[in-house]
Amino acid sequence: MNISTVAINRPVTVLMVCLVAILLGGVAYVGIPVDLMPEIVYPTISVRAEYAGVAPEEMETLVVRPLEEAFSAAPHVEKISSSVYEGLCYVRVGFDYGVDVDEAANELRTRLDRRRRYLPEDMDPPSMYKYDSSQYPILYLAVSASD
Repeated sequence: MNISTVAINRPVTVLMVCLVAILLGGVAYVGIPVDLMPEIVYPTISVRAEYAGVAPEEMETLVVRPLEEAFSAAPHVEKISSSVYEGLCYVRVGFDYGVDVDEAANELRTRLDRRRRYLPEDMDPPSMYKYDSSQYPILYLAVSASD
C-alpha cells in the first residue's frame, strides 16, 4: 500500500496525524526562544596593558613575556595569544571548555599580582576583562556616496 491509498481509505487517521504535527509545531514555536545573539560563554580572558611611548619590541620584552610566563602556568589554559602595538598590548588567554570563567579570572588576577613587580613601575596597571559576545554589534553598516 502506498501513502495515497492509506490517505483515501483512512481520512480520520490522516487528519489526526496532521493535527498532531500542527500542535507540536505550535508548541515548539511558542516554547523555543529565538535570539539573534544567543548566550554563549567563551572561556576567554583578555588582559590589556598600556605603557605610553614604548616601542612594540620593548613592549614585548618588558610586558608581554612576563605576562605570558605567568599565565601559561595557570590550570586549564589551552591557548595564549598576544597582540603588541606601540604603547599597548593585549594578552588573550583561552581556557578549556567547561572551566568556570570567574574562577579562572581569579587565578589569573592572582598570578598577575604576583608578577606585577617584574613589570615596569611607571606603567599603568593592566586591566583584565572577560569575553562577552553581547558587547559586540550585530551588524556593521558602511555607506558611501559618489558624486
